[in-house]
Order: sequence, then C-alpha cells, then structure tokens
Amino acid sequence: MAASKGDIQAVQRLLKNGADANDRDIDGRTPLHYAVSNGQMDIVNILLENGADVAQVTNKGNTPLHTATSKCFKEIVEVLLQQISRDKLNGFVNAKITSSGTTSLHVAAKAGSLEIVKSLLKHGATYNIENKEGKMPIDLSKDKNINNLLELVEEFVWRCKKR
Repeated sequence: MAASKGDIQAVQRLLKNGADANDRDIDGRTPLHYAVSNGQMDIVNILLENGADVAQVTNKGNTPLHTATSKCFKEIVEVLLQQISRDKLNGFVNAKITSSGTTSLHVAAKAGSLEIVKSLLKHGATYNIENKEGKMPIDLSKDKNINNLLELVEEFVWRCKKR
C-alpha cells in the first residue's frame, strides 16, 4: 500500500526493516508494480535502488513495463528500460502478456503514445510482432503518426533485407 500511495518514509522504513522489494501479493504484483501503476516515480527509484526486479511478472504475465506503457508514463518507461542489461533487453521489451500475447509496443500503439513507441523501438521492440489474435501494433493504433512511424520501420527493414 505504501508503494502505491507514494509514502516515501513508509517505503524506506519497510525496506530498512528488511521488507523484500520483490515480495508478491496473491495476484503476483510486487511493490514496483503498484508504484508504477500509480505513477509514483520517487517510489519506483527507491524500489529499484533496493533491488526491485523490473522483469517480475504478475500471475497474468504483466511486467511493470506493460503497466507503465498502458498508463503512458514515459519517464517510468525510460527508467525501467535503463535497468535491463543489453543482452536481456530484447526479451524484456518484447515480453508478451500471457493472457493476450500483447507486448508493450502493442499497448503503447493502442494507447496512442508516440514517444513511448519511439523509445520501445529504439530499445529493440519488434515492430511486427503479433499478439494471440494475430494483430500487430500497427493494427491496434488509431494514431496517424504512430502508424506512419511503424510503416517507415517496416519499409526500412524491407529495404535492408532486399540488399
């Protein structure tokens, strides 16, 4: 609760007294999931400094990145992406929500967040990955700028393969 409400003193006190930053509730959510969900950037940073795992998934397969993306919290998305080593970044960025097969790029495209779409692509998101319904991020977007960007990426990849 302290993480979701942004109670910095309570979170610091709990961690100082031995609370695990990666404890999970009955739904598999960690304090980081709650802090991200509520846009609590200070708490996100405190939890990360105390070993919170950005790759933890809920029982439904949601990572903190999926949550930050769905809420269009660009600053939190950037912080989460910076926590992953280069060798694990592709798997993290392209992780699918278990129930729908949706990635963070699907979520950002659907939410209409061009800046988050750009950031995810920059960090290795697969532009044409399909969810369980066979839909790619471009299929879920209603934003012209996002669609133009994804089409441009597709054309670039096509031209590179053609060479």
